[in-house]
Amino acid sequence: KIKEENFGFFDGRAGDPEAECESIESVIKTQGGIDIAIVGLGMNGHIGMNEPGTSHQLYSHVSDLAAQTIETGQKYFKEATPLSQGLTLGIANLREARHVILVVSGSKKAGIVKQVLEGKISEELPASLMRNHKHFTVYLDAAAARYLQAE
Repeated sequence: KIKEENFGFFDGRAGDPEAECESIESVIKTQGGIDIAIVGLGMNGHIGMNEPGTSHQLYSHVSDLAAQTIETGQKYFKEATPLSQGLTLGIANLREARHVILVVSGSKKAGIVKQVLEGKISEELPASLMRNHKHFTVYLDAAAARYLQAE
């Protein structure tokens, strides 16, 4: 029951990706910021499509995808599809969001979950940058959480 004007999506098929990023920034500004950002975690620690090494100062942008992301991304297509870039909110957008929710499932991600939540905070592990966010919530299934130390 959320009004359509209260949410926005990137159009990955837009002819001008940079203009699409500007459009999303306009939506964010018009709406007074992002209330809730729900994101996933990549096998290499990316959040959204902010690949390792992405500056924490970037807002919406066209991201060059890492080889691992390109390979993993094939699961979303029925046949082999060339991938090289993606549209994403930047780390700066996520850090300014009122709430950030990270959802991770599966044993394949257990190792990277441990690194993100217990390792060094670094742009080389973009999802780790969210640990300093005031309202950062992580939802894991048991398989994804299996390497974490209980406190």
